[in-house]
Parts: sequence; C-alpha cells; structure tokens
Amino acid sequence: MKRLIPLILTVLCVAGCRSNAQERHLGSLAELPIFTQFARGFELLELLEGLPHQAFEKEALKKEINEKDAMKLNGYWFYEELLEIQAKDEEELRSILSDNSSYAPYSGIKRCGGFHPDYGVKLLNKSEAVYFYICFGCGEIKAYRGKKELHADLSNVSSKRLKELLKPYGQNRPNIN
Repeated sequence: MKRLIPLILTVLCVAGCRSNAQERHLGSLAELPIFTQFARGFELLELLEGLPHQAFEKEALKKEINEKDAMKLNGYWFYEELLEIQAKDEEELRSILSDNSSYAPYSGIKRCGGFHPDYGVKLLNKSEAVYFYICFGCGEIKAYRGKKELHADLSNVSSKRLKELLKPYGQNRPNIN
C-alpha cells in the first residue's frame, strides 16, 4: 500500500495541474477587446499561409521547411512569402477580426490533431504588431499582442466567412490527400 501512495499523489498532481492550465484558457474572452480594437485601427495587413499540419502531414511539413523559405512565429510555421490580398478582402478581414461576435469562448481541445494555423494575419501600426492565427480544422483562432494571448473558438458564421475569404489565397501548401 505504501508503494501506491506516491503513485496516487503523482496522478492527482498531474491531473490537477492539467485542469488548471485548461481552466486558464477555457471560456475566457477577457482579453478580446485588446485584439478587436487593434483590428479596427491597424495600418498594414500581411497575410501568411501556414505550412502543412504538424500531426497529419509530418513528412510534407519537414519537406516544406527544408525546401521552402519558412519562418516560425509564436511556435507555428508559415511560408515567408506574403500573400497579396485584395483591398475589398482586406476590409472584410478587418470587419471579421474586429467584430466581437466573430469569437466564442474556447470550448476545449478538438479531435482535429491539434491547432494548426491555415493562415496567419499580421496587423501592424507604427509601434507594434498583432498576430491572428486561424485554424479551419478546429474552428479556432489564436491571437498574440506582445505578451497577451487569446485562444478562442470562431463563431460558425465567422469561421465560414474566413474560410470562403482566405481559401482562394492559398498558393504554397502542397495538395495532400
């Protein structure tokens, strides 16, 4: 019995730590205004395409990293080549990213192989940059502004709008079946 006590304590500690980490992200949109306000007033937008999925397309990801110009931003891989976005689509993107109703509280891990940004949107003004990473597989968005981070679900409407808006700009990722 004495041998089981350390094992039980370890399991309880690990389970407790994991749930505390998840609780920090679950359901919180407290930081949302910091991001949506910036999205209303940015000066420059850069559109980035994400590399292949880290779980489902491991070999293609390795190949793309080795053969193409790629960069890692906030832990995620993107092609260095910026995608040229039309002015009307930039305004639509501004509208979606700056609208609080585009976001829903993060509901937890999905069964999609993990968050993977299909596209990244970098918004700039004179003094800072804000990054929005969009994952169509799990319908989630992550945003970074300095040390602030947001992880949220996308509303069904905004997820559909973003997919329709951004998919035509894909030009680098290999078509993997």
